[in-house]
Amino acid sequence: MFALLTIGPTAQDKPPPTPPPLPPSPPPPPPPPPLPPGPPSTPLAWRVGDRECYPTLKACYDAMSGPEWKSSTGAKVGETWLDPNIKCCDKEWISCKRGLIDEIKFKFIPKLKGTIPPQLALLRDLTELELRNKDLTGTLPDTLFSSDSVIEEIDISQTDITRTLPPTLFVSGTLKKIEAYHAGISGTIPPTIGMARNLKELDIRDSDNCKGTYITVDNWIVNPIRTRDPRRGGNPNALPKYVLGRPATRRQWKRAKCSGYSGTIPPEIGGGTKLQEIV
Repeated sequence: MFALLTIGPTAQDKPPPTPPPLPPSPPPPPPPPPLPPGPPSTPLAWRVGDRECYPTLKACYDAMSGPEWKSSTGAKVGETWLDPNIKCCDKEWISCKRGLIDEIKFKFIPKLKGTIPPQLALLRDLTELELRNKDLTGTLPDTLFSSDSVIEEIDISQTDITRTLPPTLFVSGTLKKIEAYHAGISGTIPPTIGMARNLKELDIRDSDNCKGTYITVDNWIVNPIRTRDPRRGGNPNALPKYVLGRPATRRQWKRAKCSGYSGTIPPEIGGGTKLQEIV
């Protein structure tokens, strides 16, 4: 008779031991500290909205005798154009729409003189350029105008801005009015005027007369002794002019002569379907 043997589990039948838990993951390293801001004189360190403003206003300040701008009380003005801590739209004589510069009120800047810097073209949202009766010389920069320009009105009347109207002036099609009365514009009207479909007025009257300048002359009146009859005590040999001593001199405006506009009106002007006046 056989005996029943009970065989227990062997070592191979036992489950493997449970591995110990993994140690917790180390915390992520802290983020690097932010970079320090650049010096104020570095345009790239400025706010994005103001980045386009600095090189333009700085160039205008330098080219238009900014250090000489003074108010009626003798105080210096315009230095906000050089201050990086003032937003562009908060600076003197700056007008903005939707946070972008659309006009620089040059007409209100005292003692402005010099030239128009080409860097003004960096302000792509300018709609008006009014420089009437300012002591400006040179030309209208070609770079100021392009097919992307939105300039609508330009006034350089009674300035010493000379030479021809740049062909790029009309290519954007946004220009509505150009006033260059007494501005010494010379040469011919470029054929690109036909692209100025919104142009209503072009005034280049007296283009052979530049603005001119003031000169010092004797402050005189006709000598009353010379005009009297000798029989009544007059002196026919007296000087014809009598110089006043209060003051002895005075400032007199002397108009300068320029070469002026020449040539014929280009036939392409027919493209300016809204043109109402050309003088």
